[in-house]
Amino acid sequence: MLMILQANKMVGLCLVSCFVLASNAFGQQYQLYKDPGKRFEVSIPETWTFMPNYKKTMFLAYRPVNYKGESKIENVALSEIDDTDAHDLNAVYNTSRFSLKLRDSTAVFMEEGKPAKSNYYWYASSHTQAKTKETIRSLSVIYYVKNKAYVLQCTASPGSYEHYKTIFLKIAASLKFK
Repeated sequence: MLMILQANKMVGLCLVSCFVLASNAFGQQYQLYKDPGKRFEVSIPETWTFMPNYKKTMFLAYRPVNYKGESKIENVALSEIDDTDAHDLNAVYNTSRFSLKLRDSTAVFMEEGKPAKSNYYWYASSHTQAKTKETIRSLSVIYYVKNKAYVLQCTASPGSYEHYKTIFLKIAASLKFK
């Protein structure tokens, strides 16, 4: 009987440990951002920096930096795709993949997803940045809403991509256009 109680205690302790580890990995708190122009709303991790209308994007959000001067490679940016003749999600998605390969000969496609009951498709790629020669991994999320095409570009270093992919997909699923 004592052995059974000790075994149950060990199982319980293992379950608690697993729960703590899982909540640290996936327990990220998110904050809802509503665009002042009422074009969209999106949830991003609350510790990230959010910059609306950054350069040519509708927004840029990036993870906290650990030290001054550290690269902010793990980030997401939403942009409207202006130069497309595509008129549905499939066409915009296919055009985006094709144009990436034309623009960047180093691009390698790795995986793709078309979540059920969603208004977006995504694909992951790896490529070398022209200026820095640094390899990055990107998750490109393509939306087609009210006759407009958008891309949520999510980037990470190869070593951190798998961790951030979960966060990127949560951000993508939270993005709602008005």
